[in-house]
Amino acid sequence: MPPAQRRPEQPYATGSALVVEHDAARLHYDGSKYRLTMRRRLRNTGDEPVTRYLIRISVDRYPGDPERSNAHYRAHPLT
Repeated sequence: MPPAQRRPEQPYATGSALVVEHDAARLHYDGSKYRLTMRRRLRNTGDEPVTRYLIRISVDRYPGDPERSNAHYRAHPLT
């Protein structure tokens, strides 16, 4: 079965294969640990199947002071 054709009313960027339709993050603290949950709804607008999708999560303990944040995470790595 051939892949579905992209509808012309969806103005996605030329050449892109994945479009993030919805992005949600949740941070829960149980009194001793934090739990981060990330969810994304993706649409494949390309002609090829997508076999993996890598994500990067960035944290910032001291917003606006990257040197202090970097020093903090070197001393206290996230696990």
